[in-house]
Amino acid sequence: MRNKMLVALFVTAGLVVVSSRLLAHHSAAGLFSLDEEIILSGTVTAWRLVNPHPALMFDVRNDAGTVESWIATFNSLRDLRKIGWTKSTFKPGDQVTVLGNPFFSGKKTIFPLVVTTPDGKKHQLREPRVNKEYAESE
Repeated sequence: MRNKMLVALFVTAGLVVVSSRLLAHHSAAGLFSLDEEIILSGTVTAWRLVNPHPALMFDVRNDAGTVESWIATFNSLRDLRKIGWTKSTFKPGDQVTVLGNPFFSGKKTIFPLVVTTPDGKKHQLREPRVNKEYAESE
């Protein structure tokens, strides 16, 4: 009887831990406009290759000539490491271009589809729906 109680306790505790992690996860579809894509070019101010979501901060000069600070937030550290990105992939002052989905609320945050790194190489992270030709062009 005591063994059954211990097993039930451990199973319950395990389910609580797993379910709380599932509830904490969020989808890009709930935060970003997946049907809208924008292209931003700017100057890197910071690069944070951290869990759970790496972030690239960069300044963009808008049509009015003023500078806006943007954040590109990525899916996972593991995915970026698979394509060879490290803490030194970006440094302040580097020029980058990001094609991605903007945040629903108008917050200056973008979910990247394609990132052009300072060396001029385009890295497709996800398939663009609207700007497919941008991902394919050199």
